[in-house]
Amino acid sequence: MKFYLKNVFLLLILFLITNSCQFYNDTIEYKKSSVEFLNNIMDGKINESVNLFALEHEGLKQMDKNTLNEGLYQFHTDMISQYGKDVKFTFLEARKHFSNNNNSIPNSTNVNYLFENDKKFGFVKFIYDDNSKKILNVEPEFSNKPLPSMIMFYIILLVGLLIPIFNIYVFNMIRKSQLKRKWLKYIVLIILNFPTIKYFPLEGFDFQFFNFQFLGYGFSYYSIFSNVVIALPIGAIYWFWKLKKLQKEQEYNQFAEQLIEN
Repeated sequence: MKFYLKNVFLLLILFLITNSCQFYNDTIEYKKSSVEFLNNIMDGKINESVNLFALEHEGLKQMDKNTLNEGLYQFHTDMISQYGKDVKFTFLEARKHFSNNNNSIPNSTNVNYLFENDKKFGFVKFIYDDNSKKILNVEPEFSNKPLPSMIMFYIILLVGLLIPIFNIYVFNMIRKSQLKRKWLKYIVLIILNFPTIKYFPLEGFDFQFFNFQFLGYGFSYYSIFSNVVIALPIGAIYWFWKLKKLQKEQEYNQFAEQLIEN
């Protein structure tokens, strides 16, 4: 029985690794295709864009090519008129679908891109056929929302570095001390970092009380979808205070001993 479970477990791990590698390789191919498609749209190369579609797919067999051409030309016209020619495209995420749950197309992958100029941004959502590796659908979203300022994000990003620096400083204080069971104190430093404050350039600040953050600091950078998290280092503050108190007691005892000896 143990041998059977072990084999099942190994097969499951192998399956997950294989699928993860396949998804990674597919994502690279989809990103390349998406960039090619978007460059063609910006340059008005409609026919080249059409060639990237999975026209042999069952869902597109009934599509009129002229209708597809007109839709892509409208995409080109709207993009140039609303955002100009100087547009930057940024990959956001890819999601694979194995079934038709949530109205998704089975055996497909959603690929999302952000586009922006120096004032506003929007999105492009692709659906790729995992068999042919070609496009099934493209859906631009011309939100025309103004770009958020990233100044506050960078300020918090830099100031927040003081939190892990302080945690590491106290970690070193514990290491040099005469305390017993130091490993428990290290765990306290790592775990007791809350409450947390999150900052998103698009949404602003968010406060969460019970949200533990490793060493009290973290961030992710995805253009305007970036975020930074800082937490109150409760564990480090406590042990900093405790060690300083012990240090003062030791200094006082040493001073008292010197007075007695003299």
